[in-house]
Amino acid sequence: MVAKCVSVCQLLLLASLAHADSVGTDLNSADLRMNLLHSFDQGRTWKERGTINLPASGLPPIYQEASSSQGLNELRELCDRDQLYLLKVISEGSGFEHRTFGSACRLLEANLVDFLHLHLDWRGNLAAVNLIVAPPSVSKDEVADEKTFRTKVITNAMENGPAPDTAAYIQRVEEEKVRSKTGEGGDNRSFLAKYWMYIVPVFIFMVINSAASPDNGGR
Repeated sequence: MVAKCVSVCQLLLLASLAHADSVGTDLNSADLRMNLLHSFDQGRTWKERGTINLPASGLPPIYQEASSSQGLNELRELCDRDQLYLLKVISEGSGFEHRTFGSACRLLEANLVDFLHLHLDWRGNLAAVNLIVAPPSVSKDEVADEKTFRTKVITNAMENGPAPDTAAYIQRVEEEKVRSKTGEGGDNRSFLAKYWMYIVPVFIFMVINSAASPDNGGR
C-alpha cells in the first residue's frame, strides 16, 4: 500500500514538473511587448512615450517612438525645478509595471539620448528596468524644439549558474560498488603479510625468554 502511494506521488510530481516546463516554454515562445510612459509631474500623470517589442527569437528589441511623446517643454520646466524625470514600463501580457528615473537636466544635456536596460528573469519576463542617460554633449538650452528622444533598448537576460556534475558522481559510486563486489582494489594479502610487524617482535621476545628459562632454573 505504501509503495503504491509513493508511486502515485511520484507520478503527480512528474506531471506537475512537465506542466511547469510547458508553461515556461509557452511564455518564452511569445514576443514580449511593453508600453513606455513618462511623467513630468512626479508621477501624478503619465503620458505615452513609445512601445518596446522584444522578439522571442532573440533578435534585438524594437523601439517605436509614439507620435504624442513630445515633451521637451515639460522636460525643460522639470529641469528648472530641479526635479526627476520618471519613466514607467508596463508589460502587456502580465500587466506588471516597473519604474525608473533620471535627471531632467542631464537628459537635456545628453541631447535626449538615453539607454533603457531591461532585465529579464529565467522565463524571459521583465524583472527590472534601469534608465541610463548618455554623457553630456550640448547645453540644456541648445536642444532644438523639434528634437525627439533617441532611446536604445538593451536587454540583460538571466544566465544559468554552475550545476553539480551529478552524472560523474553517480558513475563513480557505481564503479565503487562493482569493485567492492568483485574484490578489486581490496587488500587480498594473508594474515601474516598484513601483521608481520606485530608478530615478529612477539616471536623474538618469546624465543629470548625460552632460552633464558633453563639457566634460571638451574641456579
